[in-house]
Amino acid sequence: MLQPLRGWLLLCLCLLCVACAPGGEAPLRVGTNIWLGYEPFYVARQAGSLPENVRLVEYASASEVLSAFRSRAIEAAAVTLDEAISLAENDNSLRIGLVLDTSDGADALVARPGIRRLSELKGRTIGVESLAVGAYLLGRALQRADLSVHDVRIVPTPLDQHESAFSRAEVDAVVTFYPVLAHLRERGGEVLFDSRAMPGEIVDVLVYREEQHKQHGKALQALALAWFDGVGRVADRQPQAMLTMAHRQKLSPRMLNEALGLLEFQDITRNRSALLGAHPGLAPVFGRLSLGMRELGLINRPLEPVNHLDSRIVEDLPG
Repeated sequence: MLQPLRGWLLLCLCLLCVACAPGGEAPLRVGTNIWLGYEPFYVARQAGSLPENVRLVEYASASEVLSAFRSRAIEAAAVTLDEAISLAENDNSLRIGLVLDTSDGADALVARPGIRRLSELKGRTIGVESLAVGAYLLGRALQRADLSVHDVRIVPTPLDQHESAFSRAEVDAVVTFYPVLAHLRERGGEVLFDSRAMPGEIVDVLVYREEQHKQHGKALQALALAWFDGVGRVADRQPQAMLTMAHRQKLSPRMLNEALGLLEFQDITRNRSALLGAHPGLAPVFGRLSLGMRELGLINRPLEPVNHLDSRIVEDLPG
């Protein structure tokens, strides 16, 4: 009985936040890419709990989301934590205000049939989104095989080209994620390395700039409530939520259930643990990841979590 009541309270609060927004206020545009981990936003939109003054803007790749955020075409973005750190390196005003999900096998390095070990990638061509999480995962995979980026040929490949590049043998392997990962596995792709080998390192978060919290604070809080509503619907495997996700991700019910088992969506309790208090749980993850990215040459300096973690969205929410 508690879950329906919580969902109803969240919906009411969303509507209340929207009702309190001043007339004519510019919408909060939130960028996402086509990744299963962001689906609770779209489940919430379908269910009517997404605030009217929030617009979801879906891009074909994570690189496009990063570009749109940098150019201020959007006010907030759903990105991986390593992408957030990359943004923060040159933007002290960047804030991380919501933890969305963690990947436990839903991101992977997939090779063409016949390539079964990481060591066999030496001298091969690998497709990767060079400005996104793929670059980090590839670096960790190559470390596992005692290889470096100089031992392989890296081809920048946006997400919407992963399947075609793989099918046409334009690459020997590709760093990708669901739903593309499922499609490549069906075609005989060999998973050589995935996020299970790097627990807690691939985390999705919501980012925005300090100025956006000042301008869109209520909308950001209402967006968080919509996220938690969507997470609850997915956790309950509500039929409409499953249908929405399967349709948008182009996954069969079997593949969708398999993929959901490789993700852990973050509810309000986990967000509070991650962001609140003197020692927020996300801080050590941020710190370790920042150091790892520095070692891989993805950033020039490690960053301090305290300068970018923002608890204001979740600290006053009920639940």
